[in-house]
Amino acid sequence: MKKVNSIFVETGTHNCKNARGKVGEYTEVHTIDINKKRSENCGTPVNAHTGQSPDVLKQILVDVNKPADFYLDAHADIIPGNQADGYDRAAPGSSVIQGKTSMDELMPLLPELHVIREHNKQIPGNYVCIDDLRCWDAEASSHKAKCPATQLWHDAGISTKSIIATLGDQVNDYNIVGDRLCVRLV
Repeated sequence: MKKVNSIFVETGTHNCKNARGKVGEYTEVHTIDINKKRSENCGTPVNAHTGQSPDVLKQILVDVNKPADFYLDAHADIIPGNQADGYDRAAPGSSVIQGKTSMDELMPLLPELHVIREHNKQIPGNYVCIDDLRCWDAEASSHKAKCPATQLWHDAGISTKSIIATLGDQVNDYNIVGDRLCVRLV
């Protein structure tokens, strides 16, 4: 993700490697994960937050008075097949996924975009990159690996069209960079 603004906000911490890599490049680095162990793995100077990403985004953005770069990668780790690669496993809609049952809780991308859109109305000039393009538009992505959870993304209503529609009149332009859809807001 290219740097556009001085604040970095990530959803989907995973192992914190991405957020840690932004320290020094950005004046503020935030990462959000629903899994407390993942958030605690970050340490300082990363501002690690635990909770539902749309709710935590709202809290963080109250104190952000300039545009930010958002890297959105929060989603349930649902991958069918063998468990050799260490991913969490559960059936779509199962309550065993961190106690979550609604699609917005499993796949919070569209609610996250609603929060960012409202923030952009007050503080314009934000930049959003959404990871895992191959999961909703494999032909557009340059990533060669298949997404094993494609159906879940489709069930959540995630598509390039729905992403752009959610951001609405706040979209300046967008492009595809590798396995990411990146959107510059007005």
